[in-house]
Amino acid sequence: VPLAWIGPALPYAPGLVALGLDPARLLTVRAAGEADLLWSLEEVARSGQAQVVIAQLRGLDRIAGRRLQLAAERGGSALLVLESRPLGEPVPALTRWRVAAARPAAAPLFPQPPAWQVELLQARGGHPAAATLEWDHATAAFALAAGLRHRAPAARDGEADTDDRPQRRIG
Repeated sequence: VPLAWIGPALPYAPGLVALGLDPARLLTVRAAGEADLLWSLEEVARSGQAQVVIAQLRGLDRIAGRRLQLAAERGGSALLVLESRPLGEPVPALTRWRVAAARPAAAPLFPQPPAWQVELLQARGGHPAAATLEWDHATAAFALAAGLRHRAPAARDGEADTDDRPQRRIG
């Protein structure tokens, strides 16, 4: 199973199909309470049976976050925790992202691929970055939005355009 989804609610199957994902190849766990959800998440992450484990949580404390990180490392799984938390509040994670719709739903006469504004807000040893990603149905993969593909990365505030570090603010 390449993907596991754990949470109080399950993903919308027709939406998964629209993104080229087969719901039959998705391991889903619908947990009744937060304790069951954390237990399920830790077990699936540790098992190594899913390449990516996605979980919806109400909140994650530092100790539970560390336990999940160790379980994911042991199982070789990537762990994505979806939660809503105020921006100034610390999180027990290696990285913190903000993902939002990049454009409104397309009009029927002018269909556009779905797009998201993705921002890396926090990364241990890294720098903030942002990009607009589009879903490419033909390749079943994300790509930089068409307007950004052939554009040089913008310099960060106070930096020269000659900065060749790999972490750059895009867009």
